[in-house]
Amino acid sequence: MLLTAQYYNIGQDPSSLKWRQIKTHDFRIIYPVNFELRAQKMNSILDFVYTNATKTLTYKPKPIPIIIHNYNTEPNAVTVWAPKRIELFTSPPQDTYAHDWIDQLVIHEYRHVVQLDRTNQGFTKVLSWFMGEQAAASINGIFVPSWFMEGDAVCTETSLSHSGRGRLPAFEMLLRTQISEKGAFTYDKAAMGSYKSFVPNQYALGYSLVANVRRKYGYQTWVSALDAVARKPYIITPFNKGLKKATGYGKENLYRISMHDMDSMWKYQDVNTFKTPYVQISSQSNMKYENYKFPYYLNDTLVVAEFTSLDDITRFVIIAPNGFKQVVNTPGFLSSENYSIENLPASANLSKINKGEKSFKHFQLAWTETINDPRWGQRSFSVIRIFDGETGKTRELTAKGRYFAPAFSPDGKSIAAITVSPENRSSLVIISLVTGKETDTIITSLTDFFMTPSWSNDGTMLVFTQLDAHGKSIVVNDVAKKEVLTIIPATYTDIANPVFAGEYVLFNGSYSGIENIYAVDLSDSEKVYQVTSARFGACNANLSPDGKRIVYSNYTSDGYSVVEADFNPESWKPINEVVDFSPSLYKHLVDEEAVDFDFQSDTTLTYQSEPYKKGLHIFNFHSWAPAYINYMDGENGAGISFMSQNDLSTATTIIGYKYDMAENTGKVTLDFSWQAWYPMIDLKISQGARAAYTGGDSSVRYNFNETIISGGLTLPLIFTGGKYYKGFRLQAFTSWYNITNNTLPDEDRLTGTIQSLDYSFYAYRLIKQSSKDLFPRWGQSITGSYRHSPLGDNNLGSIVSVGTRFYFPGLIRHHGIRIDLNLQYKYEGSYSYSNQINLPRGYDYINAEQLALFALNYKFPVAYPDFALGPLIYFKRLKANVFFDGGSASGHHETRQLQSTGVELTSDMHLLRFVFPVDLGVRLGFRPLEKQYFANFLFSVNL
Repeated sequence: MLLTAQYYNIGQDPSSLKWRQIKTHDFRIIYPVNFELRAQKMNSILDFVYTNATKTLTYKPKPIPIIIHNYNTEPNAVTVWAPKRIELFTSPPQDTYAHDWIDQLVIHEYRHVVQLDRTNQGFTKVLSWFMGEQAAASINGIFVPSWFMEGDAVCTETSLSHSGRGRLPAFEMLLRTQISEKGAFTYDKAAMGSYKSFVPNQYALGYSLVANVRRKYGYQTWVSALDAVARKPYIITPFNKGLKKATGYGKENLYRISMHDMDSMWKYQDVNTFKTPYVQISSQSNMKYENYKFPYYLNDTLVVAEFTSLDDITRFVIIAPNGFKQVVNTPGFLSSENYSIENLPASANLSKINKGEKSFKHFQLAWTETINDPRWGQRSFSVIRIFDGETGKTRELTAKGRYFAPAFSPDGKSIAAITVSPENRSSLVIISLVTGKETDTIITSLTDFFMTPSWSNDGTMLVFTQLDAHGKSIVVNDVAKKEVLTIIPATYTDIANPVFAGEYVLFNGSYSGIENIYAVDLSDSEKVYQVTSARFGACNANLSPDGKRIVYSNYTSDGYSVVEADFNPESWKPINEVVDFSPSLYKHLVDEEAVDFDFQSDTTLTYQSEPYKKGLHIFNFHSWAPAYINYMDGENGAGISFMSQNDLSTATTIIGYKYDMAENTGKVTLDFSWQAWYPMIDLKISQGARAAYTGGDSSVRYNFNETIISGGLTLPLIFTGGKYYKGFRLQAFTSWYNITNNTLPDEDRLTGTIQSLDYSFYAYRLIKQSSKDLFPRWGQSITGSYRHSPLGDNNLGSIVSVGTRFYFPGLIRHHGIRIDLNLQYKYEGSYSYSNQINLPRGYDYINAEQLALFALNYKFPVAYPDFALGPLIYFKRLKANVFFDGGSASGHHETRQLQSTGVELTSDMHLLRFVFPVDLGVRLGFRPLEKQYFANFLFSVNL
């Protein structure tokens, strides 16, 4: 993943961790001490990528730090450019392809480093003298499409290894299916997405586009595009100019040409692929994009599946061939998609369901969810949760573990699961369903990785996928004897999710260039067969209780559906008769790179490592600007600024000079945030001149000097678990103001000191949202604050406020209701605090002792136009919000009623094809008590 957004902070690791570092000529690896062995091994792949991941962009980047996060269970990586660094999250996913996880990350992310550093030349290089690292980050973010950045990185991970996503049929399947069944979308829709339709992500689009252009025109095409961006960003469309110089076509035409080329190659594949028959069980809702994945038979009639869609959050559902569908559970944030069921008795059947009987409720589901550490963003856990269909209750089997892909034993007494330690030790373990404790370790390794275990019907054997230096294999383990039998030898062809099916093991395989179901004979592992031949893709099969049918997921342009086919070994095709008709774009990439990626790590070579002392790495000034930019406070203007963020994202500093053009005055500022400890510490200092004007007809300018020192503690806690986001934030701040040299002629002029003490809290509980939801369907939050000034020469009095917010579903899906209730009391001193709660829309300022306010919003989507005005604007969604605000303001022995009503019309759009969407619109309102109309311009950018 690439993040060109500036100053990105992904959170902190636990403060108790001790760190080390390895410095080489080109890299600096920073890692927790328990990752020493794996960090040493990383240097071989780093040497490899520095030599080879740079070839087709013809550039060698400058040294860059690599930060290792091994206490986070979410597999990911990011490359950030202000400050520049690579951050790796080392826990592998259960659906990883046949390549070491950390090696995958390093190849992909380092290609982003090459992309970004290459643009630091010409005009951009000059700009970096004035802006630092944020210059290249800004130029890339504005002018280089994200599909190129990700697609080019996928090309590199594919061409520099035996595997990579470019070789996976399931990766190609999303775009291939859309092009084949729905045709190519417009460039803007393909590049910037849609709320109306499912659009393959930037990785899938980018790979096919970048790889096909390289096939036709050579890798120099993309070098030309990046050079144009670096040297001439001021020509507005430099990326296009560079492409036209190399190929004669801009990116839109290259997109159309590439999609036409791919369609032709995919049609050839389609014509030459024999399709096996099936019967569909799940029903698609009005041709909407929906996914039913990992289907299991509950009995001979009913199937449970994991359901996702653009309109809904993830659910577990029970379905039947007559269109029956029932949501049985809504899980939290899945840490791996694989889940398990404990099967029903065969007595439950469709006739009983049609009569309204609940005989299908006697079952259990097991899955794993990500649980965040409340404070440390870079520590998370993966716990096993169990849902009981009879009681309808969910319980947590394991607490603060690192478990994945649970599988019920046939006797219902234990669960097999994969666990991955922070040191990257992978193990297959057995866990008691009663105690939640590990009772046995089947296999463990510091070098190999294990995936998706499944039991035999008699509970004596486990089958799972194993990844090692030679690829992925399928292994059967005799639990009692601890004997291991490899039934599918190691291969770089992707294989996954093996399950027992009578005398066979069924698994997903990519041998034909399309993901399909395959089978291996347990009595003779040389006998491997293709079970299904799907048009686009089939995966995750399970055998029916009567042993006569299989159920699996079949992909179309409307998503994965659940289908059923006969379990008939006599109809299967031997593996040696399977032919791959896919375009195989990766073959050209491999030839173009001409790299030997069969290198072996030198395990005898030890690199010198040393302690990484956090106290010596507090400051890392990476960017500056001939302008005042304070992203911590959201301020900007004339002046100068210097920005620092250290390697571990525990300390952020901004030093600047802000010139106020309206006042013709300036001040020096220092902002420092320390996030290495459990409470965060913030410090802000500013000193300089200020100016103002007296009121009345004869306004007089006066000046004063202002010194402000403020600081405090923040305790931000986030709690995940189940389907709700939950959190709590507590703050305590103090601010000291000193006003001197005030030239106001009035005797009541403000001078001397003010010391304000501020306390606040915020708590929330919000349900997960689908991609189309405008508000959470359910949610509550409460916030409160108290400010007073008991010390100092001047008294501001005090102010206390409390507010609540409630979310409810609207009349139609994706419609939402939000109700705000706010109360504020203000006790004035010589001066007074500004209001802490929002006034009804249409009112600018009200000074009152008491405010009691409410706001009612009904927000809904109006249309999903997916319409572009050339390259200027792409409209994704039109929205409306009808509001009614009201309340009362009391003070000075009188009460004033407040009311406003109106509508907000806004649109989610992309301006000039900028990657971040803009929310732009207008508010039209009416204040009925005053009989006054008002209008406001609305604008925000979703970063």
